Amino acid sequence: MRTSLIIPTRNASSHLARLLPALKMQTLQPDEMLVVDSASSDDTVARFREFGARVEVIDARDFNHGGTRRWASEQVSGEALIVMTQDAIPADPETFANLLDELQQDPLNGVAYGRQLPHPGAGVLGAQVVAALGTEAEMRYRPAPAADRAEGQQREDGKEEGEVGKGDAE
Repeated sequence: MRTSLIIPTRNASSHLARLLPALKMQTLQPDEMLVVDSASSDDTVARFREFGARVEVIDARDFNHGGTRRWASEQVSGEALIVMTQDAIPADPETFANLLDELQQDPLNGVAYGRQLPHPGAGVLGAQVVAALGTEAEMRYRPAPAADRAEGQQREDGKEEGEVGKGDAE
């Protein structure tokens, strides 16, 4: 299965000494890596390009957590997408392989994810949020069968499914 890695960044240089070696050690290497950089003022863009990533730079004012990731997913060709943040360091060389294995366990699986451990220097609040939300190593999401969903089904906020608005997922 073709796999694409997507990482939104902004001034990520302080994380790259840990992130880039962890990415290189993955037993499952993505077929492509897209970094969407929000106008970093450090060497983030140069270091990711040197690493072999395709880097697209956007204006920082255009960044939106959900919208930018959705746009990035339309720029890659993978059947499976691994979406990370710049400070999410894979803790194990099998991280990507484990995610893909979980995703492929059942054809109804739409998402697989792993918990995130707080990075060194994380504040108390950040560590507590990760601890509270990341208690399970891997979860599966099974979408409702297509027959159970109406075409153009509306969300509670009045938008159609899949429509992204400013402020979504922030």
